[in-house]
Order: sequence, then C-alpha cells, then structure tokens
Amino acid sequence: MIERHYTTSELCDLLSVHEETVRKYARTGELPSVRIGNDRRYPESGVEEFLRARAQRGHVVGLRR
Repeated sequence: MIERHYTTSELCDLLSVHEETVRKYARTGELPSVRIGNDRRYPESGVEEFLRARAQRGHVVGLRR
C-alpha cells in the first residue's frame, strides 16, 4: 500500500502553521520529508510521529480535519 504524502501547503493547513515553520522542522530533521525537485513531501507516518513526539514534550499541536 502506498503511504499518503502531504505537500508543504497541505501540511500547513492541517497544522495551522506558517509554511516557514514546516520548512524549519524539515530542515532540522524533526519532521521527516522527501525532496522531489524543489518541493518537499511529508509522509503521513512521519507527521504522526512528529506530532506524538511534540505531544510528549508538552507542545500542543494537532491536525485540523
């Protein structure tokens, strides 16, 4: 089964954060991503792990559905 990957814009909408915030997390390696040309894609499993790790540290971040 192929895993869902989010674009930067889609992930920003889901997390209610600015695009630069998502890019910063990707640059630091906190948020797994795959480069495709000049774009990045964020695997759903990596986003879920990122949110779990942030929640364990006491940061309130959640997906908007």
